[in-house]
Amino acid sequence: MRGPKFNHCLLLVVGLLVLCLAIIVSEHPTTASISNQVITDGEEGGIDDDDEDAAGGAYYWEVADDSSDDEEESFFGIPFTDKDEQEEWSRYYKPRRGYDPVEHRWNDIPVTERKKLEVMGWNEEAWESDDVSKMTFYNENEILDFDDLPDDRAAVYDDDPLRFAQRRFVNFHTSIFRRGADPSVFRAKKIKLSLPGFNQFSTSYFNSSEARNAEVGVTMGATLGHDESDVHQVSVGDYLDAMYSGNSTYYLKLEDVDAEKKDFAAVGNLFKKEIHHALKELRDYTAFPRQLQNEYDLDDFHWAMFLGAAKTSTGLHYDTDQFNCLYVVEGKKKVVVIPNDENSEGMYPFKSIFNGSAWSDANVLVDDVTLPSGGRSIILHSGEAIVIPYRWWHSVVNLEQTMSFSFRLG
Repeated sequence: MRGPKFNHCLLLVVGLLVLCLAIIVSEHPTTASISNQVITDGEEGGIDDDDEDAAGGAYYWEVADDSSDDEEESFFGIPFTDKDEQEEWSRYYKPRRGYDPVEHRWNDIPVTERKKLEVMGWNEEAWESDDVSKMTFYNENEILDFDDLPDDRAAVYDDDPLRFAQRRFVNFHTSIFRRGADPSVFRAKKIKLSLPGFNQFSTSYFNSSEARNAEVGVTMGATLGHDESDVHQVSVGDYLDAMYSGNSTYYLKLEDVDAEKKDFAAVGNLFKKEIHHALKELRDYTAFPRQLQNEYDLDDFHWAMFLGAAKTSTGLHYDTDQFNCLYVVEGKKKVVVIPNDENSEGMYPFKSIFNGSAWSDANVLVDDVTLPSGGRSIILHSGEAIVIPYRWWHSVVNLEQTMSFSFRLG
């Protein structure tokens, strides 16, 4: 017969096992326990219909767990070779390279550092007033073909802006092609996000009497190539009436430093706050890029809004934003994402460059398109989002009347 001593030992062992199990569960909660989730994916492959959830979810974006000492460190998919390079990349992609306009006057900044700031779009007027709307890129008189860009403007798309002017060459596209986020580090999944404080802002909100009177610029919504020109000024009310009628081919896009954004600042800033919180919560439960949340404040991000009827679209392009999360408020859209790597090299030649983006006139939205390895076609519904990996090609089409916002850093 086993005595009391044995029973006490047995109880102690069982208690320790229960405690260990509780710790494991608390440190690794399931995504079902939170409102913001990365939708689990099945086998790798493009999913292009409304049944992707049944098929295991769309193949979206996942970052290698940076808690492991064995993983090579990276900045949004760009690997670091050493600690010095890591520090330099992190500092370079700060909007002001670590300088404070209040403490550092433009002419007091070292010349080499000032040249890097100029490549990023800063100039003395914008710096001294701390006003991004006065940056060089936002005040170009017209859009230019890539071959017509001045060296300092084209250098934004090169790994080494300071030496770019000495080595500019015709086959520029190849020189930057491997600069997109590494598909082996970033893998695509849809994100389910809950933004409870933002639910009131649907198209019906913008159809209110106050918002209807605001003047906005709209562009053609079914074009190939860039959409940065041919802007028409209309009231929000007239635009919504045309969109509701089903006869509108125009697309409302409020981006970057568009003057019209000031009329919607309250909405945009609330969106920033809500999605920043949701993504931060998601980071705590998944391999979300901790570099993003650790280094940047909410004020470093900006927002954009997209409102269009079915079949309105954005052509194939990639951006220099360091972070770009697209969130659907209402409606449904298809997003095609393609790694900017050797598998897509030469497939999508440049047609134009504007405001930190490179555009091609290739059409990847047609049903029978063949995408290179790693390319995905993903359907986003209301409440779902996708992070566009750094410098990946992407094109978007609204499958029905859709309103979406993006959350960007860059």
